[in-house]
Amino acid sequence: MWKLPPLGRVAAVAITVLITSFAVLALPAGAQHGYAVAFQLTPPVGAFGATPVGSCNLVTYEGCRTKTFTVSNVGSTTILFNGFGIDGGDNAALFVPGDNTCADDISPSGSFQLLPGASCGISVAFGPTHKGLNTNNLIIWYLDQFQPIAVVPLKGIGT
Repeated sequence: MWKLPPLGRVAAVAITVLITSFAVLALPAGAQHGYAVAFQLTPPVGAFGATPVGSCNLVTYEGCRTKTFTVSNVGSTTILFNGFGIDGGDNAALFVPGDNTCADDISPSGSFQLLPGASCGISVAFGPTHKGLNTNNLIIWYLDQFQPIAVVPLKGIGT
């Protein structure tokens, strides 16, 4: 477990965090408008379980296994996120962002902000096209798409 230094002594740096357990993430002071920000993301891992191959329509989400990830602002200042999406790679098409209450539209490129104490949800659908283990990552960007602030492992099994 890592510990943050006192806010008055933190230099502004870009950070990337791989969430492997329940976490409250804090950015250094000065990272956004001179304030420290903190958010919580639950669940920290997307385990979709076994899903029959071909049972999911990734356009309508009918028959898909879905998970909703809740992003909560547990800090004292508004947080601006630049969007979210699924990492590239061979399994990118098997995990699809669905309905969300974070961005103004369903587009993964939509930015969103969270006021202190506010929460929103990002749904991801899993639709395997082949048998076996399928993995990828849900990525949430902070400020720009070159600064991921959260990388959430996704996994599901095609049966």
